[in-house]
Amino acid sequence: MKTSRYTESQILAILRKAEGGVPVAELCRDGRAFRLLNVLDDFNRESLGIEVDFSLPAERVILSLDRSIEWRGKPGTIRVDNGPEYISRKLLIWAEKRGITIQHIQPGQSQQNAYIERYNRTVRHEWLDQYIIETIEEAQDHATQWLWTYNNDRPNMGIGGITPAQKLKNGRVSSTNAPVKNGGIAPCQGHRPYHNSYHSRKACEANRKKSRANKKARESPMK
Repeated sequence: MKTSRYTESQILAILRKAEGGVPVAELCRDGRAFRLLNVLDDFNRESLGIEVDFSLPAERVILSLDRSIEWRGKPGTIRVDNGPEYISRKLLIWAEKRGITIQHIQPGQSQQNAYIERYNRTVRHEWLDQYIIETIEEAQDHATQWLWTYNNDRPNMGIGGITPAQKLKNGRVSSTNAPVKNGGIAPCQGHRPYHNSYHSRKACEANRKKSRANKKARESPMK
C-alpha cells in the first residue's frame, strides 16, 4: 500500500471542504483524487447511477448516459454545469444525434441545478464522508449499496415523503390515462430531464429482484 502524503485528519478535512460540483471530487486514502458522476431524474428524484473513477471525461459521460438510456429510456433534456466534459463537442454531437437537449446552467449559478446540488450533499453526508476510501472498487461498492437504499427505502421530503421508487410507480399508474406528450413518449417512460447516469442494466435488474424479494419477505406471515 502506497503511503499517503496526507494524514487521516487532513483527508477528512479535504473531503468535507467542497459542497457542490458534478462530478464530485474526493480523495482515496493514498491521496489520489477520484470523481463521482451523479445523475438524477427530475420527475421522481431517483438516482439513475453513480459512477466512480479517477477520470470521467466526455467519453465516459456518454458511455454512462447510453447505459442509462438503454434500461430507462431517453430523456428530453439533460441539465449540466459548465465542466469541460459537459461543454465537449463530443457530448453535444452525441446529444444532437439522439434528439436530446443539453441545457447548461449559467456559470457560477449552481442554484439553477439545485436538485443535483442537494443530492451531492446527501451523497457526501450519508456515505462518502463515512469511510476512508482505499480503492475505486471500494468506493463504487459503497455507492452501489447506498444507491439502492436511497431509491427504494429512504423517504424523500421533496416528493411528499415517499421514496423515488414509489413516486415512479405512482407516476406510471397515473399516466396510463394521460395524453401522450413529448414527441409521443409519455412522461413516465423516461422522456424527462436528467440532471447531468451510470447504472448498468444488470445492476438495475439485480436491484429490482432484491426489491421484490424484500417485499415478499415482508408480506410473508411470521413463522
